[in-house]
Amino acid sequence: MTVRSYEYKGKAWLALSAILFFAPLAYVALREAVRAEHGATLLYAVRLDPAAAVYFYWVAGFGSLLFVVLGLVGLFQWCRPAKYLRLGEHVVEVPTGFSGKAVEIPFSDIRSLSIRKRQFQRWLEIEHSTGQVAILAALLRSRAEFDEIAQTLSARSTCPVIMHRH
Repeated sequence: MTVRSYEYKGKAWLALSAILFFAPLAYVALREAVRAEHGATLLYAVRLDPAAAVYFYWVAGFGSLLFVVLGLVGLFQWCRPAKYLRLGEHVVEVPTGFSGKAVEIPFSDIRSLSIRKRQFQRWLEIEHSTGQVAILAALLRSRAEFDEIAQTLSARSTCPVIMHRH
């Protein structure tokens, strides 16, 4: 049996979208927080006095700035060499964390497999003898690759894949 490798890498367009959307929001909100001398009205329904408006602008500005930073981290990760998820004859290697260091899980150690869905996100949770690891569908090239990995893990580990919807 040969080793099957799957590129496991984030999408650059998603990181760029976050940066391009949230950077102007952060700029405007932080500028207003510094300059705010008057209250604010949100959606013609909520009126904020000047002190509450300043607080609101600071929170909105730093919240948006956080998403810009996350977008930059995602872009940095995308620029790094690709990581690979590997299915061997007896083990699966899953890259984890920022470093991408692979966790090797023997098929015999897999206790349960479950596919979870939340909104538009899908991931496969692998519970094994020393912990748990997740395979994110968004980091694979296609949904077909994700389904193939789930089926292969289920067949080789003799654990059925359980579907969870949130």
